[in-house]
Parts: sequence; C-alpha cells; structure tokens
Amino acid sequence: FSLLIVDGSFNKPTVSYSLCRITSKISTFTVMTAISQNPTLLEQWRATLKDEVLKSPCTPIPIPEETLIERVLRCLRDHAEKFPKKKAAIEAENQDRSLTYQEIHARALSFAAFLTSRGFAVGDRLTAALSNSIEQVLSNSSRKRCFYSNKQFMSLRWPVLHLGTWAAGGAVVGSSPAFKLYETTYQLRDSSSTVIVVAEEQLGMLMEAAKECPSVKAIICVRSTINPLPEGVIDFEETLRHEPLEELAPVTLDTPCMVY
Repeated sequence: FSLLIVDGSFNKPTVSYSLCRITSKISTFTVMTAISQNPTLLEQWRATLKDEVLKSPCTPIPIPEETLIERVLRCLRDHAEKFPKKKAAIEAENQDRSLTYQEIHARALSFAAFLTSRGFAVGDRLTAALSNSIEQVLSNSSRKRCFYSNKQFMSLRWPVLHLGTWAAGGAVVGSSPAFKLYETTYQLRDSSSTVIVVAEEQLGMLMEAAKECPSVKAIICVRSTINPLPEGVIDFEETLRHEPLEELAPVTLDTPCMVY
C-alpha cells in the first residue's frame, strides 16, 4: 500500500491510504488511525496479498533463542573442545602467528572482564583506532630495528577486541588513523565512547582528543615499541590477564552487536 499525508497538522492528522492490486480494482480509504488499528482496512489489505505471498520450499530455520554474542562464544567453545589445537585466525603473511578457537574465546572474555571492571556497561561504545600502515618496531630481545605489517599485528587482536566488547554489552566504533585531531574529537564526542583502543603511533593524538571528551574513561594502547607508556595509559596485553568474564552482559535478542 502507499501512504499519503493529506493533513499534517498536529491536532488532527488525516491520512489517506491507497490499496491496490495488480488488477484494475483500486480502493481508497481516508482514516483517522493507523492501518494496523483499523480491522476493516487491515483485512481488505491482507486479502490483496493472498496470491502474492511467496513461501520458500526449504525447511524453516529455527528462530534463535540466544543473543549473537552467546551464539558466537558457544560456537568458539564447541570448536575448542572438538579441536583443541586448531587455528581459528592466521596471519596472511606470517603464518607462524595465529590464535586457536580456545585462545580467542578465553582472551575475548578476559578483555570483557577488564572492560566491566572499568565500568563499561550495556550500550557503551569503544573506539578502535588501529592503523594498517607499515611501521617500525624495536625488537625487545635483540634491540635491532625490524619492519612488520601493522595490519598483521592488529589482525589477531581484532576478533578479541570485538568479541570482548560485545560480551561486555557494548559496540565498537572504528576510527580512521587518517583523521585529523578535530575529526577524531568529533567522533569521540558523537559516539560518547568510554574506552579507546589505539595503536601506539596514534596514541598522542587520541590522548589529545580525549581531553575534550569527558565520556572517555580508559585509553588502551596496542604496543609497537618498548617505550614507556604515558601515565594512565593501559597496555593491551595487560587487559588479557584478567580472569575471563563468567556472566555475559544482559543484552536482549534485539540488541544489535555490530560496528557503531
């Protein structure tokens, strides 16, 4: 059906509904209430759909009774029990670096436990400012300069960061490393993010932006050097040392677990 606003006044809105079939018959009704509240109109509209509703020949899919994060974590746990050493995430260019299903499951819940310990609650946002550029890193053991792809370096943290945030009831806000200071500040304000996860090369700018955003409660840094972190900034690896979260945040089936 098509909907046409005839009189948009706040005191007495009048709506004209035009119901038509692919036949030559067209019926027009003027009503004072929504179509769902007009039984006569609703039945006539349903009658026009009897021959036009298509049904799939496939077996109906059961309606989920668990939230998205519950299902993802359950699948990870089931795979970990069946295949304890099977790799779930592998770096494309350095296949020596990987995470098993069990490692992702455990680390995600540890990260979620850290977030909740910092007051992260259902509906909160976490801004992830992680770059994909080629960066230099000073090896901690040999103290020689070497190069690595920051995209690879971040890739194994990405599922942990996302699933951990969802388990804590929040959403992830992606922030481009190409943003200028005013753009980053605007994004933090617009999303009201309470936590920031940032690559070390963008740490200075994110800290500056956070000064203008009182909602930010914690800044987490993904390290690429052995340089000391500024006071108050948390090493990402430290967040994974928490005991895994035992009870997921109480979200509903309708809660969208996706990028903000």
